[in-house]
Amino acid sequence: MMQSDIVDKWWHLNAYIGILANLKNDIEGYAVSPQEKIALVKKQQEIFNAMFDEDDLGEFVFYIGQFNEVLTKEYLSIGDTENAIECFEKSVNGWIAYNKLPNEYEYKNILIDQRPCLKHKTGGSYTTLARYKMEIDSNSVYDSVRNDERFLEAYSKLKT
Repeated sequence: MMQSDIVDKWWHLNAYIGILANLKNDIEGYAVSPQEKIALVKKQQEIFNAMFDEDDLGEFVFYIGQFNEVLTKEYLSIGDTENAIECFEKSVNGWIAYNKLPNEYEYKNILIDQRPCLKHKTGGSYTTLARYKMEIDSNSVYDSVRNDERFLEAYSKLKT
């Protein structure tokens, strides 16, 4: 089906940009600066936003959580607290939305309206709120914002 092919091509492009950004550490000896990684993830977001409709993401809301989780850490690594907190709030909301998504979902987006929602195939345990909360609790990159009011408010949503 052509719509599945369109999503598949997008997924591969997204994965290749992620590898280029060294998000998966797949290229030994290859490294990019946090600023370059931020720029590449923002490119991923731009392509994502061009392809998917904000109010019709279905299982693709997963990427809102994922992109913003990466951006949060990169912004924190360079001391950009304001952008980090903004991305953290988006990440929390994205992961929560993914975890609340029903298993059956019908898309309205003309690019994928004939494609079934495949939530059960996306991410496995990586997509759980428990995994995300444990990542936050154990990663020292978050230490500089742990007492920030906006951080605490967003973080508290993960307990529900």
